[in-house]
Amino acid sequence: MSRTIIFSIVTVVILSFFTSCFSFKKNGKKEQFITQFFGNESVYNSLKDYYSQKDIIIYDSKKELVNTPKTLEIDLKRIKIETIKPLNDNYFKVYKFNLNESLASIVLATSDGDKGIIYYIEKRNNKWIIMNIIPKNRY
Repeated sequence: MSRTIIFSIVTVVILSFFTSCFSFKKNGKKEQFITQFFGNESVYNSLKDYYSQKDIIIYDSKKELVNTPKTLEIDLKRIKIETIKPLNDNYFKVYKFNLNESLASIVLATSDGDKGIIYYIEKRNNKWIIMNIIPKNRY
């Protein structure tokens, strides 16, 4: 009986360890994606025409991209990913985000929901490359 209990405890500990390692690896891949994607000047340039402010704000209400706010800077141009709704209406909201081993897509909508932009990204040689940027209008 005591061997069964010990075996069960050891099994749970081992499974917990592997689960946490998998989660850490997955979060590391997402962090790499976020840094490479939002650190890309073409992403900043594709978003800057929607709002006149210098800093681009991305509102991640479901915390799909980040759990805590993050700022990425490209030659004094900033993209801020916020987890708390911004006070003004000049921001993008994460509408949809998919990330797997070698492909990703992200859909950002303007705060009013009337316009948006879709990105298709591919991983090549351990680097995330934008394959397509599609601006969308609601109408």
